[in-house]
Amino acid sequence: MKLKVCGVTRASDIVSLNQLPIWAVGFNFYVRSPRLIDIDHGRYLAGLVASHIRTIGIVMDVNDIETVLTFCDYVQVYTDDLPDVIDKKRCILVRHSNDLSPLPNTQAFAHILLDAPCLKDGLLGGTGRTANQVVAKQLVKDHSLILAGGITLQNVDVLYAAIKPFAMDVASGFEVQPGIKDVKKIKVFLKKVGLYEK
Repeated sequence: MKLKVCGVTRASDIVSLNQLPIWAVGFNFYVRSPRLIDIDHGRYLAGLVASHIRTIGIVMDVNDIETVLTFCDYVQVYTDDLPDVIDKKRCILVRHSNDLSPLPNTQAFAHILLDAPCLKDGLLGGTGRTANQVVAKQLVKDHSLILAGGITLQNVDVLYAAIKPFAMDVASGFEVQPGIKDVKKIKVFLKKVGLYEK
């Protein structure tokens, strides 16, 4: 199992996370996110990330994808309707737990990320709401699944044992406040899943 830390906003957190065996960090370029950063700051932060960690840009505007891919390894997208010039193998397709529409050809994407339901507030992640485990168990059978939504130190063991995703994506449960990461909690998470021994 791997760990993605999403919504990173500070260089100091990158420096701390570089010392840990995490798989990826995510940068939010989604305007309604409380962890929003601009493209230039994202490029700067991505340049600080250690070589063993992947970088992921969370984008809503498909017109930003090509720019973000110049400094991120992957983009996290909310639609499968992408320009032909975009390599979907560098895209992570988000699926919300309450989205009952048929899945597109998801094998074309690097990973599928299952997040919590999208509710009336319109927020697309980092809400602390949990994803649907039934949906997750179905998706993990045929996809490289990243599980997001409401993951905390209190439920990580149960979620991992029940679903066994490729990776887990954490944000609000591992912060002091939005965008300010709690590295001590992240270390405890890594220990709980057997990825960190210090």
